[in-house]
Amino acid sequence: MKTREFEVYEGIRLKVLISGDEASFDVCLMEVEPNTEAPSHKHEVDEAFYIISGEIEFKIEEEEQVLKADDYIYVPRNKVHSAKSFSEKVKALVIHFPPRF
Repeated sequence: MKTREFEVYEGIRLKVLISGDEASFDVCLMEVEPNTEAPSHKHEVDEAFYIISGEIEFKIEEEEQVLKADDYIYVPRNKVHSAKSFSEKVKALVIHFPPRF
Protein backbone atom coordinates (compact mmCIF):
# COMPACT_ATOMS: atom_id res chain seq x y z
CA MET A 1 0.00 0.00 0.00
CA LYS A 2 1.45 3.36 -1.06
CA THR A 3 1.01 6.39 1.14
CA ARG A 4 1.09 9.99 -0.08
CA GLU A 5 1.81 12.94 2.13
CA PHE A 6 1.26 16.61 1.34
CA GLU A 7 0.53 20.00 2.86
CA VAL A 8 -3.08 21.11 2.28
CA TYR A 9 -2.65 24.49 3.98
CA GLU A 10 0.37 26.02 5.63
CA GLY A 11 0.96 24.02 8.82
CA ILE A 12 -1.59 21.30 7.94
CA ARG A 13 -0.34 18.02 6.50
CA LEU A 14 -2.27 14.97 5.31
CA LYS A 15 -0.90 11.47 4.96
CA VAL A 16 -3.22 9.27 2.86
CA LEU A 17 -3.42 5.86 4.57
CA ILE A 18 -6.24 4.31 2.49
CA SER A 19 -7.06 5.85 -0.88
CA GLY A 20 -9.94 5.64 -3.32
CA ASP A 21 -7.81 3.21 -5.34
CA GLU A 22 -8.35 0.68 -2.55
CA ALA A 23 -11.80 1.47 -1.15
CA SER A 24 -14.99 3.50 -1.62
CA PHE A 25 -13.67 6.00 0.96
CA ASP A 26 -10.29 7.31 2.05
CA VAL A 27 -8.60 7.61 5.41
CA CYS A 28 -5.91 10.20 6.16
CA LEU A 29 -3.78 11.14 9.13
CA MET A 30 -3.94 14.90 9.59
CA GLU A 31 -1.32 16.82 11.56
CA VAL A 32 -1.96 20.45 12.41
CA GLU A 33 0.81 22.64 13.80
CA PRO A 34 0.02 24.82 16.85
CA ASN A 35 -1.83 28.10 16.21
CA THR A 36 -2.74 27.15 12.63
CA GLU A 37 -5.96 27.86 10.77
CA ALA A 38 -7.68 26.16 7.85
CA PRO A 39 -9.70 28.89 6.11
CA SER A 40 -13.39 28.50 5.31
CA HIS A 41 -13.90 26.00 2.50
CA LYS A 42 -16.20 23.19 1.36
CA HIS A 43 -15.91 19.85 -0.44
CA GLU A 44 -18.03 17.73 -2.75
CA VAL A 45 -17.56 14.81 -0.32
CA ASP A 46 -18.59 14.04 3.27
CA GLU A 47 -15.84 14.29 5.90
CA ALA A 48 -15.48 12.84 9.38
CA PHE A 49 -12.70 13.77 11.83
CA TYR A 50 -11.60 11.74 14.85
CA ILE A 51 -9.20 13.65 17.13
CA ILE A 52 -6.25 11.57 18.34
CA SER A 53 -4.42 14.29 20.26
CA GLY A 54 -4.49 18.03 20.81
CA GLU A 55 -7.38 20.47 20.75
CA ILE A 56 -8.97 22.09 17.71
CA GLU A 57 -11.93 24.35 17.03
CA PHE A 58 -14.19 23.47 14.11
CA LYS A 59 -16.72 25.84 12.63
CA ILE A 60 -19.41 24.37 10.35
CA GLU A 61 -21.52 27.09 8.80
CA GLU A 62 -22.14 29.25 11.92
CA GLU A 63 -21.77 26.55 14.60
CA GLU A 64 -18.47 26.34 16.50
CA GLN A 65 -17.26 23.35 18.51
CA VAL A 66 -13.96 22.68 20.32
CA LEU A 67 -12.77 19.08 20.01
CA LYS A 68 -10.07 17.20 21.90
CA ALA A 69 -8.73 13.63 22.01
CA ASP A 70 -11.45 10.99 21.46
CA ASP A 71 -13.94 13.53 20.06
CA TYR A 72 -15.26 13.33 16.51
CA ILE A 73 -17.21 15.51 14.12
CA TYR A 74 -19.05 14.92 10.85
CA VAL A 75 -19.00 17.57 8.11
CA PRO A 76 -21.63 16.98 5.40
CA ARG A 77 -20.65 17.64 1.80
CA ASN A 78 -20.92 21.23 0.57
CA LYS A 79 -21.07 22.66 4.12
CA VAL A 80 -18.69 25.58 4.62
CA HIS A 81 -16.26 24.77 7.43
CA SER A 82 -12.98 25.91 8.95
CA ALA A 83 -10.68 24.79 11.75
CA LYS A 84 -8.21 26.41 14.13
CA SER A 85 -5.64 24.75 16.38
CA PHE A 86 -4.46 26.12 19.69
CA SER A 87 -1.12 25.88 21.50
CA GLU A 88 -0.35 22.22 20.79
CA LYS A 89 0.00 20.04 17.71
CA VAL A 90 -3.18 18.21 16.66
CA LYS A 91 -3.38 14.72 15.19
CA ALA A 92 -6.63 13.43 13.72
CA LEU A 93 -7.96 10.75 11.42
CA VAL A 94 -9.92 12.15 8.49
CA ILE A 95 -12.33 9.99 6.49
CA HIS A 96 -13.77 11.14 3.15
CA PHE A 97 -16.66 9.39 1.44
CA PRO A 98 -16.70 9.06 -1.43
CA PRO A 99 -12.91 9.31 -1.57
CA ARG A 100 -11.04 12.51 -2.50
CA PHE A 101 -7.63 10.85 -2.92
